[in-house]
Amino acid sequence: MILVTMLLFLATPDTASSFEQAELTWRADHEQEMKSDNSWLNLVGLFWLQEGANTFGTATDADFVLPRHATVLKAGTFFLENGKVRYEMARGQRAVVDGKAALSGPLAMDNVLHHNHMRFFLIKRGDRLAVRIRDLRAGEFVNFQSLSYYSPKAKFVIKADYEAYESPQILRIGTVIGTEIELIVPGVIRFALDGVEHELLPTLESEEDDKFFLMFKDQTSGSTTYSGGRYLYADLPVDGKVTLNFNRATNPPCAYTPYATCPLPPAENWMNLAIEAGERTYKAPEKR
Repeated sequence: MILVTMLLFLATPDTASSFEQAELTWRADHEQEMKSDNSWLNLVGLFWLQEGANTFGTATDADFVLPRHATVLKAGTFFLENGKVRYEMARGQRAVVDGKAALSGPLAMDNVLHHNHMRFFLIKRGDRLAVRIRDLRAGEFVNFQSLSYYSPKAKFVIKADYEAYESPQILRIGTVIGTEIELIVPGVIRFALDGVEHELLPTLESEEDDKFFLMFKDQTSGSTTYSGGRYLYADLPVDGKVTLNFNRATNPPCAYTPYATCPLPPAENWMNLAIEAGERTYKAPEKR
């Protein structure tokens, strides 16, 4: 009896397979990013700057109205002048930029303005500049626990064929905010799943990128996964082959926040199959 019990114990693994463990480790790292100060979950504002003065605070008549708990009624002003941005804090309001306290000064693209538990920084989309705002005390951020995934499946790790174009093409991609961006399409990826052939267009922001960026929709989009599709990164091809690990497909930032400017999957990457792998629809903590 003791021998049988020992054999049963040995035959029951207490750890996941190496494949599953690798996927779980990747997911843990991805979720750690969601818990970091640079998380998409702590964004609370995206305000497009107008030429001249742009006031911010909790007052309803401010140009940029912040959450009620964030600061005072009139916290300060951003000035956009000929493509450059500077800020001035209201009297008594503290600000830190690059580790230095300063009540006023320039704000460059690589600067972050710290004010209380808020973080202000610039983004540029086309010719437009905006201030994006983080709140490190945002409820959805501090209450975040985990994301939802399909179980890891080896069938969704696919060794696909890659055919480079004679010359890279430029593809105009729509975004969630109604603008368009241009991405490089260097070739086409082809693979078979369940006996059916499929194609995807990989993209690059620049020819120096070290990974392909793929945006796709499939038959799970809008049901068990985000309606706007999902993202996947893949290593660049080796000997005409690209590995697509759909277990690592993630939601785009706009699945977590209305303050993202996500590019959307091109029609060429809408697939007539169900990719039941990777990240599922995000549910905010209070909606779980």
